[in-house]
Amino acid sequence: MGKGLDGKELGKGISQRRDGLYIARCMIAGKSVCLYGSNYQKLKKDLQQKRDELKYGRDVVADYTVSEWFDKWYTTFKAPTVKPSSVPVLKRQVVNIILPYIGDIKLRNLSSIHIQEMLNSLIADGKYARGSIAEALNRISEALASAVNNRLIDTNPAFDVKMPFNTAGTKNKVERRWLDPSEIETFLSSIRDDWYYEMFYTMIFTGMRIGEVGGLQWSDIDFEREQITLSNGLAVEYDCGVKKMCFTTLKTANSYRTIPMMGSVKDMLLRQQEKVASLNDKLGDRFRGKGEFDNLVFVTNMGSPVSRYAAEHALNRIVDRINKCEFLSARDEHREPVVFERLYPHALRHTFASIAYLSGMDVKTTQKIMGHAHLSITMDIYSHLSEEYIKEDTNKINALIDELKISA
Repeated sequence: MGKGLDGKELGKGISQRRDGLYIARCMIAGKSVCLYGSNYQKLKKDLQQKRDELKYGRDVVADYTVSEWFDKWYTTFKAPTVKPSSVPVLKRQVVNIILPYIGDIKLRNLSSIHIQEMLNSLIADGKYARGSIAEALNRISEALASAVNNRLIDTNPAFDVKMPFNTAGTKNKVERRWLDPSEIETFLSSIRDDWYYEMFYTMIFTGMRIGEVGGLQWSDIDFEREQITLSNGLAVEYDCGVKKMCFTTLKTANSYRTIPMMGSVKDMLLRQQEKVASLNDKLGDRFRGKGEFDNLVFVTNMGSPVSRYAAEHALNRIVDRINKCEFLSARDEHREPVVFERLYPHALRHTFASIAYLSGMDVKTTQKIMGHAHLSITMDIYSHLSEEYIKEDTNKINALIDELKISA
């Protein structure tokens, strides 16, 4: 009899790993079976179904819908092969993009025409980026190929579908958000007394991802050499609806990098060190940064790790405050308000790229500092920035022409 982490008997052949994942290993009809799952009851059900399938043949296999099969395939085959922090992210793409269209169709009734019509609609709608749609398609295709291998269907209906040409022009193009120099000044000036001032300043002038910032520890900071070495990230997972935070590996091999302290980053980190120490003394036992999280550089005002959600919530609050002040000023000055667009954590990373571009930093240096896996990613951002600044300069010229009343 296997046991769970709490010592509870789980049944013959079933055990629980240290990371909480359940695993079932046994021999059925002379064949070795190994199943994984985060839900104990579902794993028991899947194991019984596997017994029936191997003992009595395909006729007793459940008549899966596409959604049911994808969930089973992902839990059994995909989830155990990727790092825990990637499990919900990779699954969410298919759940949000693909399954609303074909999820209720029976697996045996799914055809290529269903998938092609879905792709045509997704591209025409423009709600999701083309790359996100392609990734979700690859994942559902993997699941369908596995269904073929498991003799649930005869052929993979995703085999011959094609991503349609984007007839909507630039509609489906993902717009990058970053702060231009004047917006950086507005943003930083408005948050000097905010709890997250040092963190957001550091993000702007280092280009770190929010997960990298959340996982940053004081052991990663070298004040003498004035550099930051990234060694892990912070991940947020949900296990049966329960939120969990943990350290995780970084996104790619290039993400493990050393970043020089530019601007006033060193001063910000020194201030942050004093601020966290003061908070710890003030809260005492209520300080939440305990155990593995007791050495974090950036924390919430209660000492908890800073998740993406916490950063987004703070940015929304800051932008609302900036716009409220702007609306009041515009009303008093009898002019139209200049709206400060919404921000998200990754926009601060893009802001660093814009600073690097405007400063003339070599693209390869920018790639190394930002930890891009491929130079083409950095080049794509530089090209996009170039287009936007050309557009801005063109608008300035047109405004001057209008002001001088120059006509043909």
